[in-house]
Amino acid sequence: VTLADLQRVQNRRWFPTRATQALQVMIQNRVIDPMLRSGTAPEVPALVRLAQRWPAERLLLIGLVAGGLPCALMAFTTGWQSLMLFRCLTGLCLGGALTLAYSIGGSLVTGERRGAAFGWLALSVQIGTAASPLVSGGLAAISLPGAFVLDGTLAWLAAGVLLLGARRLRRGAAP
Repeated sequence: VTLADLQRVQNRRWFPTRATQALQVMIQNRVIDPMLRSGTAPEVPALVRLAQRWPAERLLLIGLVAGGLPCALMAFTTGWQSLMLFRCLTGLCLGGALTLAYSIGGSLVTGERRGAAFGWLALSVQIGTAASPLVSGGLAAISLPGAFVLDGTLAWLAAGVLLLGARRLRRGAAP
């Protein structure tokens, strides 16, 4: 790898990096900082409002199905703009999955068993957090598009498990 190669990579990554950082600073200055300085309670997040209207199981299923598509489509992007779009859509769809899973777990497990159940859930999240970069990174070394397709497929598999395993979801009952 030559210095010219590194310079080309730096030039290619400059604008997306600066644009992301500028967006982060804008959100911090225009949203987070004024909210913290106002001393008033923030609005209820959109995910909470949705969960008050529809069962968490249904929201999780929709998020998994909808999030799998843009995740898999990242495998076929040709520019940073489409990659950023699909990544944002994936984050919006799958970002609340863990919170919804905890909510569903809280409604399914009785109070005296909840501590043990959430311990196992937390352990599985930590194992997944540790294993995911290893598996995805190993696959990405072989095929970067393959890693995105795998992640999208895993979201769809999780949706299938949820759909097949959650009787209350099919009946439309609230948790």
